[in-house]
Amino acid sequence: MQHRYRFEQRFLENDFKLRLRYFLSLNIALNRKEFADKTVYFSAYNEIFINTEQNYFDRNRLYGGLGYRFSKNVRTEIGVMNQTTNSGSRNQLNIIAFVNF
Repeated sequence: MQHRYRFEQRFLENDFKLRLRYFLSLNIALNRKEFADKTVYFSAYNEIFINTEQNYFDRNRLYGGLGYRFSKNVRTEIGVMNQTTNSGSRNQLNIIAFVNF
């Protein structure tokens, strides 16, 4: 399990905005008791974005997928993320490679 808070200062089209983000994720090993090399795992996260102005809701990202850990430094995932904003919602396929040095 992992979580993080972010406080962003953004400059968009000559406009300064502040935004708060909260991210919560979970990886669950499927073929092993512990998260180690050669592990197939389920990955899920939710990240909500909040504005500091009147319209507080900015967006929400909800993700679910499957991953494989090749080694301590290399893993990959494939999954679907739904992103919701005030103007609508869309799904996208994510294919991700994580390489840590």
